Amino acid sequence: MKKRVKQYAQQIQLGTLDRRHVLKDFSRMLDNQIEKIVLFLLEQQGLLASRIAKLGEQHEVIQQEPHISKIAELREAYRAVGQELLKLLFFVEVNAVGLRKILKKFDKRFGYKFTDYYVKTRANHPYSQLQQLFKHVGLGAVVELYLATFMTSGESR
Repeated sequence: MKKRVKQYAQQIQLGTLDRRHVLKDFSRMLDNQIEKIVLFLLEQQGLLASRIAKLGEQHEVIQQEPHISKIAELREAYRAVGQELLKLLFFVEVNAVGLRKILKKFDKRFGYKFTDYYVKTRANHPYSQLQQLFKHVGLGAVVELYLATFMTSGESR
């Protein structure tokens, strides 16, 4: 992306590129990068949700025949999933901050108010990828599932 932004700057200085083309091209490039991030995020959310569901099933089995070693294994498995959730939240945060910085630098470098335009046109769109990134839409559901199964397993002890 950095290389592309430098090309924009050179082409604008030479007068071979107009502002509208830069905004359109940069928007498309950002959309593609955000889509990659969100697809990875969705994949990881699915994997974590599956692991959480399996933990819930294991918990049901342990309730019927409690064994100290199995309880300890389940507790450790919950801890590992919790750590994975934290890593995923950190991934989202790092990428959200990175996107904000990219937009800010673009505005500063070209003197555009591109950030406002980009966020307004993407954030409220029904198929917006930004909501996944900035509002933790799907990740919130995974965290709630984790807490629900974790709390249920904690209540039975």
